[in-house]
Amino acid sequence: MKATIREITLTNGEPIASFAPRQSEFETTVQLIIGPEHGPGEELFDVTVCSAAAYLKKMNVKGYAWSHAILAVDQFEPGLITRALKELVGSVEGSEWNALVQQLRKFLRWEFDEFNQRKA
Repeated sequence: MKATIREITLTNGEPIASFAPRQSEFETTVQLIIGPEHGPGEELFDVTVCSAAAYLKKMNVKGYAWSHAILAVDQFEPGLITRALKELVGSVEGSEWNALVQQLRKFLRWEFDEFNQRKA
């Protein structure tokens, strides 16, 4: 089984191309609706897209930075970001949907992550 991206938007539902950072240091959240390649269903994932400069600034403040669910890029280029996300999602395979979700959660935040943490 493989996953596919059904939609990529900013958190306000606008296309990612509508984000126009005014400086080289930027950060925004991108949402993805992902589902099984051949079948019904979909779930929401998101990732913080930031400039390498913004990521390095976070690291320089404390000397380190966590990187889960962060995609650092040289500049905000929607085509590059879309390609990176499609490559990631296209690279995961599993025998069932839950196996795909577990792989995607290594790189993206899943809509149920907070719920699952509260249950534990």
